[in-house]
Amino acid sequence: MARGHRAAARHVQGEEQHVICESCRKEIVPDRMFCIWCEAFVPDHRAGRRAGFVRRFFATLIDPALLTIVFFVAESVAREWYPTPPGLPPDIFDNRPDIIAGIAALAYGGLVLVLLFRGQTPGKWILGERVVVLRTGKPVGFWRMALRESIGKTLSGIFFGLGYLWALWDRDSQAWNDKIAGTLVLHYRGAEEKKEVIASGPAPQGAAPEAQGE
Repeated sequence: MARGHRAAARHVQGEEQHVICESCRKEIVPDRMFCIWCEAFVPDHRAGRRAGFVRRFFATLIDPALLTIVFFVAESVAREWYPTPPGLPPDIFDNRPDIIAGIAALAYGGLVLVLLFRGQTPGKWILGERVVVLRTGKPVGFWRMALRESIGKTLSGIFFGLGYLWALWDRDSQAWNDKIAGTLVLHYRGAEEKKEVIASGPAPQGAAPEAQGE
């Protein structure tokens, strides 16, 4: 193919169109974002593969859990640094640990903002996930990611979380927040190594092997 960045080769015979996954070299269903065999992202299989529902669920849980841990650890450490002096009411100096914990929470919020520009949240970053544009696999950008994480997730959470569960049977594993923002979630861990292997390509036929022990 002229462009090595495409993840599917399309062959047209008469009126029938055949799509071949560039990752596993098997025929796949047209107009789907993921290979049904190896779960590679069809427009660019080197970008990653389908992020499973369980992995996405844990990534969603990690985000508020990390914020809670950061806040309470910072507050506990601050109370050790600023104990209430003897003989004074215990609530006089209690505001200082809360202020320090609030500053730690704001620092965590700064990390979240940086990751949003990369199409990630802390949970997704830890688990090797990335949110990309639906048809291209390109980075989503801050505003699309903010839409997905705010309005999109709010709507996904109503009706007992039906919007999140939607990814279980959706053919492209999109939850409602993905459909609202036009995004997909990829698991990209290992994709970088795969890119290097593909870029190097197979050795030319008839080429002499490299000498060893020189």
